[in-house]
Amino acid sequence: MSRLTEREKKESEMRRAYYDQYQEILNNPDKYKKTEKVVKTGLEMEYSFLEENLNQAPENARDAIMEDLNSGRSDKYKLADVELGAFQMELRTDPIDILRSGVGTLEDELDSRVNLMLAAATKSRLLTISCGTNPFIEIDKIKRSTKEKYILVPNFHNENKRWGLNTIIGTKECVNVRDAAVIAVCNAMQVNLEARNFEDSIDKLNRSFIIVPFAMALGGNARFLNNNDTGLTELRMMAWEISHDTRTLEETERGAITRIGLPGLYYKDLRDYFQRMSVYPFILYSPENALAIATGLNWRDARIKFKENSAVVEFRPTSMQPTVSENIAMVLFYIGRLAWSQKENEPLLDLSLVEENRNSSMNHGTRGEMWDLVGHKLTKELTKVVLKRQIKRAKDGLSWLGIPEEQYKTYFTILNNRLMEGSPSDQLTEIFYNLQEEGFSKKDSLVLALMETKGLYI
Repeated sequence: MSRLTEREKKESEMRRAYYDQYQEILNNPDKYKKTEKVVKTGLEMEYSFLEENLNQAPENARDAIMEDLNSGRSDKYKLADVELGAFQMELRTDPIDILRSGVGTLEDELDSRVNLMLAAATKSRLLTISCGTNPFIEIDKIKRSTKEKYILVPNFHNENKRWGLNTIIGTKECVNVRDAAVIAVCNAMQVNLEARNFEDSIDKLNRSFIIVPFAMALGGNARFLNNNDTGLTELRMMAWEISHDTRTLEETERGAITRIGLPGLYYKDLRDYFQRMSVYPFILYSPENALAIATGLNWRDARIKFKENSAVVEFRPTSMQPTVSENIAMVLFYIGRLAWSQKENEPLLDLSLVEENRNSSMNHGTRGEMWDLVGHKLTKELTKVVLKRQIKRAKDGLSWLGIPEEQYKTYFTILNNRLMEGSPSDQLTEIFYNLQEEGFSKKDSLVLALMETKGLYI
């Protein structure tokens, strides 16, 4: 009989602890049940910092900005936390019930925190990237945060990548995304939305996957990488799926999926959700935090988290938008579109078609084609036609939730304008090439284009 390796023993112990922790949740549904009508949401925003010469900021400079933001606040209410890149930071809002407090309160809170961050960065003579990618850092020179998670997890994925995997992306200029550290130059805007109970959390989760491609197309803001124009509208999740693909050839042929992106099937219930997370390696060893680790390494486009007495659905596919208002516009699109789906009991679109939509969004943004259900009839139309319908549905959803139109009208103007002007990626690219035609260098064109679109703060 073969003896278990130390790694296998630790994985087994983590699996047992994970089971005990999720079983504790399943045994106490009333703890997470909400009866009051609220629309409680919190945001997680990822920013990158550069030195004035466009080199990645050192970790101690990033940490100084975080210290400024977190001063006087407990760990539970931290405004800022580390990310994979030593030059990268996550900025958070507290959960806000936008039904009671108003949408403006959410924007005001985010705006005040972004201004604090920008002031701290300026004090340290650093530039701030507010874009889905940090395009100036070469992937093979990325410096990672020294936190154990950001050492062990990328190393695991780099060491276990299958031989022969194609790791090149791009339709214009090609970039190799083999190194799992590539996620350090990708910045997301994540929406956390409280669910009413277990059933509602799974319903919200499944419906969120339908919305993923629409949000990617409207909010696509990840095109430039490694100082190159990939030609893609939204490359973040594509780079993540490739760089973190540790499936064997046999697993791939069997149809096994990575832990990134869409699930293979919609989830039946919360137990099904927990059980599917357990098939992937934990990598990290901390039995008391097994559930948090499994959740943190579950890189689906949407996932469920448990915070104190709340079940929270986290929507993850949207790139950082250039400005606070544009980020809030994408938040409201998701919340409204999800509410419409639940109100109308929208049939769940076959996941193979959701994947087609998702691939179209990542590659072509607003300029492709997408599947949609219109009155239970399946249609494939130009993406802009489909998106116009989704924006209308999102507005109807917000109205159904009880949010007054005057609170979201201006944000939907931003979204509707994108049907004419294109996604942030499209707008950035147009300015970039116009500047090159005027004689600016490739790098200067990218700097100036990012500044003009407010994706780079000097």
